[in-house]
Amino acid sequence: MVWRLRCVVLLSLLEAGAGIAAQEPAPPTWDDAVHRFDNGFELLIEPVKGSKHMGLFFFVKSGWDVDPPDRTGMAHFIEHMVMTAGTPGRQGGWQYDEWVRKRRHGANAMTRAGWTLYFSIGTREDCSSDARWFQEILQGKGVFTPAQLERERERMRGEVRNMTLYRPGGILQWRARGLLLQGAAARKGIGKIADIDAMKLEELRRQASLTHHAGNVLCIAAGRVHEERDLPFYKELFGGLTPRKTPTPVAWKAENEEPAVTQHPNVGAVFASLAFAAPQTPSADYPAFLHAATWLMQRAMVEHEIRGKQLEGMFFPAQYSYLEAPELFLLNLRGIEGQSQATVRKDLEDWLARKRSARIGWAHLRTTQSSLRLFYPPFPLERQDLGFFAGAPRNLYRLGLSRGVCILGKTPRDLPARLSKVEAKDLSASLARWFGSGRERFLALLPRTDAKGKK
Repeated sequence: MVWRLRCVVLLSLLEAGAGIAAQEPAPPTWDDAVHRFDNGFELLIEPVKGSKHMGLFFFVKSGWDVDPPDRTGMAHFIEHMVMTAGTPGRQGGWQYDEWVRKRRHGANAMTRAGWTLYFSIGTREDCSSDARWFQEILQGKGVFTPAQLERERERMRGEVRNMTLYRPGGILQWRARGLLLQGAAARKGIGKIADIDAMKLEELRRQASLTHHAGNVLCIAAGRVHEERDLPFYKELFGGLTPRKTPTPVAWKAENEEPAVTQHPNVGAVFASLAFAAPQTPSADYPAFLHAATWLMQRAMVEHEIRGKQLEGMFFPAQYSYLEAPELFLLNLRGIEGQSQATVRKDLEDWLARKRSARIGWAHLRTTQSSLRLFYPPFPLERQDLGFFAGAPRNLYRLGLSRGVCILGKTPRDLPARLSKVEAKDLSASLARWFGSGRERFLALLPRTDAKGKK
């Protein structure tokens, strides 16, 4: 009798537990989590348990893909103007450099082919202040002045010269994009000096008004946030703003191809690069390609020689290039003074051939899985991810950028799950298929010589 009573009690407890489990809410989906206001403004509020800071990210859904044909770099120029413009709330003493200094965990802006991002990381008070500033920008209250125009024009010239004329890695990266990619991705979106010099204040104001409006913005608030408390704040700031018609992307045709190999005064030895166009992000090949590229980058870092030859693997020369521009992968090798172009190229191709024939095992895959999860975390975050993203304020940048490019459709929403399913054999197959099988393009900068062949 006692035994039967215990069984009944146990079964009752199990049934009650099952009932409680069945009542637990399902994890939110992307469609549930992203709020879309009537004017088109989109918002994701993502709490990170344990985080003491907040990251605020405003993605304008236009980048250099909407630059007019004779105004390459206009979106980048507008980004500069917006970041340094005065507004009614930031008059007089507003200084961009001072703002960046105060947001010591990160604050800046960037322009890519399909979006422009403005972000800051700090306290909730800091980010609330920055949200009010961006509200004024979307209201068209940012003041572009002639003095600001000339100051930022000079800064633009400096950036463009640095990345397309002076720095070997930047030169070859932009050149490779033009040779291997299609459409806006192939465009030298950072800007062209002649186009920058021709831009007028009124056309920058007009283009900014067409791209920077509530109907063309995605906002990510992550870290120390709370949806029920914060959603009314963002609705009040942005829900009543008027949307405008946004420019459509320009059909960009490749310009005259720059030569893949040229002399350059800034290199003392051959600087060579093997460039590989990535498969399309929605394709079945993309997850394994990311693993293979990550493994090559890791090996290049380990085998890199501090003195002498320097080898590096990279996507875009940016802080988190996986997320900012993953269309192109590069292997760069700085040769030793006196080496010929043929020798440096052979060294680079031989290194890659050894990696392609390497035996990839579970341990290799584990390192690439761990690295990629920090760039493409699952949604919603799982317990194992919280320590990383809550542990350092700057890590919120990865989270905000990852969520933004995913919601904008630049990376598939199921990519984290697909990355976790890649096996070692898939990584090996991707190395064989996408790296060194005739898909690559060789580029190089050579030391400048005189007519007699002397440096």
